[in-house]
Amino acid sequence: MTTAKSQTSNFTPTEDEHLARSWYQVSQDPFTNNSQKRDAFWETITGTFNACTGGSRKTKSLMNSKSQKNVANTSTQSQPAPTSNPPSSNAPLSTPNLQNGTSEPNSKEPVRPIGIKRAKQQAASEYASKKKLQLLEKNAAKGQRQSKQMSEANAIQTETNKIQKRRANAKQALANIKIMDKDLATVTDEWLHE
Repeated sequence: MTTAKSQTSNFTPTEDEHLARSWYQVSQDPFTNNSQKRDAFWETITGTFNACTGGSRKTKSLMNSKSQKNVANTSTQSQPAPTSNPPSSNAPLSTPNLQNGTSEPNSKEPVRPIGIKRAKQQAASEYASKKKLQLLEKNAAKGQRQSKQMSEANAIQTETNKIQKRRANAKQALANIKIMDKDLATVTDEWLHE
């Protein structure tokens, strides 16, 4: 029988605890967790770990290999996570308050912060709504200017039409006066005398 060589851990139990805390702290921060590549993620964990341990410098590759080994070991022995309150048949079910139409959230449940993706979506939505408002305000102002210009143009056109109508009436009256002033004796056409 051959004995397998076991590799000793490069971390003490307290360093293991600090490493786990560092990983957990970086993993739970939604801003740094979601927006990093793998190398940046491990550099952040390394920096947090080194800050917690106060000087013992570990490399990110050493921490990465340590966590991969631990994940491989624990993934084969997966067990359901223990719950703080095991289900019991005697526990009353929480019923929503139907009087005001909303159910009050349980005060014991922690409020989960929004993630990067949701924050970006909200920022994009707010930006789009601001742009729409600016565009609507701009279009409303432009519409008011155009309406004012149209009413001014209509007033000018109405005055022009009145002047042209007076001019046409004056020409017609002048033509009628001219016809009435003619001496019928000087007219040579026979049909005009009748």
